[in-house]
Amino acid sequence: QSCPNYLPEIEVMANSKVVSESLQSALAELFKVYREGGLREPFGGQSKIWSIFEKTKVALEKLPAVSSRKELLCSWSAGKGVWAAVPWLAILDRRETTSTQKGIYAVFLFRGDMSGVYLTLNQGVTELNNEFGRREAREVLAKRAVEIRMKVPSLANAGFKLDKEISLNADAQLAQDYEYGTIAHKLYLADNLPTDTEINADLEALLSAYQTLVDVRVSSNQRRPKFWIFQSNPKLYDTDGALRDLKELGWLVNQHANEIRKGERVFLWRSGNESGIVAVATVLTDPAMLEAPPEERRFGVDPSKFEGPRLRVRLGI
Repeated sequence: QSCPNYLPEIEVMANSKVVSESLQSALAELFKVYREGGLREPFGGQSKIWSIFEKTKVALEKLPAVSSRKELLCSWSAGKGVWAAVPWLAILDRRETTSTQKGIYAVFLFRGDMSGVYLTLNQGVTELNNEFGRREAREVLAKRAVEIRMKVPSLANAGFKLDKEISLNADAQLAQDYEYGTIAHKLYLADNLPTDTEINADLEALLSAYQTLVDVRVSSNQRRPKFWIFQSNPKLYDTDGALRDLKELGWLVNQHANEIRKGERVFLWRSGNESGIVAVATVLTDPAMLEAPPEERRFGVDPSKFEGPRLRVRLGI
């Protein structure tokens, strides 16, 4: 108490136990080291930057908005082989991605001149660059960002800007990629860093919106479309004739009726001496009790096996 200016800032719980150094003070120390020439040190784990980034990550993980969400993963990077023009500290939902190269995640993006840091909801750029090339990837990022912003309007009420107008003050191509991928952002100036309480409130708003996005994605992906092989027996059904004359046909469903769904793809397999896949089709209806239309009945070698209401799907050939 007699030397408050020499005490590190700490976060204290109600029970007065010290939990960790504050995120605010860790960020302040990080800015200080960069500004005092930290990049002149050899790149790698022995540098001050390295140890302070790890300290900053630990402080971030201790904040309630992060620690209360067990699916989250925190990571950071100050560069790969050389110091990065835009260092970052990311928060990823494992259900969405475990790499900043793809997917959506929350990330602190440090300005190249270390005048501040943006807390953003952002998108991975590396995988898209590899797939499309940088120019087309940026178009994809910008389009997706617009679509995602429409799903997180609550962030505007929390003081986030829903656009890509961030200034990372770095000439690196990757820094510009980050700008195209930005969905929402808020700037913290290095000389006026918010308290841990304020950062936690911002994180709570951002991570709540992020969690909602991921929950929707997970729910929609729980049942992925399936691919099916439907087999025909030429001794019972003239498959070649039906495929020659019809664009659509019904198909008996004897198994997996509770799994086959409209929109899924089917490979039609003809058994016999010349067996193999003879057509590809799309399931046009969920399985239902249907009769075979008159134009299809003539292809049944043994019509009795196909007459009457039977459990079928309609296929588009």
